[in-house]
Amino acid sequence: MKLAGLLITAALTLGTLTATAQPLKTNTAPDGQLGIGINTSGATVQFAISPSLQAGVLLNVGMTSSTTEIPSGGSTVKVDNSTTNFGAEIYGRFLFEGLVNPFVQLGLALNNNSSTQKSGSTETSQSRRTMDLNAYFGLAYYFTRQFGIFGQVGLVGIGISDKSTSETTVTVETENPTETSFGIGSGRVGLEFFFN
Repeated sequence: MKLAGLLITAALTLGTLTATAQPLKTNTAPDGQLGIGINTSGATVQFAISPSLQAGVLLNVGMTSSTTEIPSGGSTVKVDNSTTNFGAEIYGRFLFEGLVNPFVQLGLALNNNSSTQKSGSTETSQSRRTMDLNAYFGLAYYFTRQFGIFGQVGLVGIGISDKSTSETTVTVETENPTETSFGIGSGRVGLEFFFN
């Protein structure tokens, strides 16, 4: 979390310094171009409908696995753990045109987290699916119509759906209470490249 905060601060500082260090030029935000990007939350594919409006999808995938040995009496028990995360967020970004482009971004995020724990003949599986409506504020700076950087922070997160399933020998499905958050939350910084 500290690294993300440092990266966001660096991107916002770079945008501010670049804006004051260069003579004023025309807006170089992409216009009618398909783009790809990478950021601290995943990878994006987006389309610049105009210099002030972009639409895209953020994708992130993560997998981990580990093995732990737990002492039990005079022997040890081997426990295998694996976790898979998959998330997608469809978003619209509204940019205010200028040398540095402040923007507001609204997104609908779908996330699925699943984990499995296996010890001997016992296996426990858990999964959680969430749907959230998120709002962000950020700054984007485009060096050219093809290349830019951005930093953004979350302002509002509204939980729409939160379901979890746990299975050992019996499957239990629960509807979890959703969460709504306001204030400056998680952020991300990234690079974007738009094709001609």
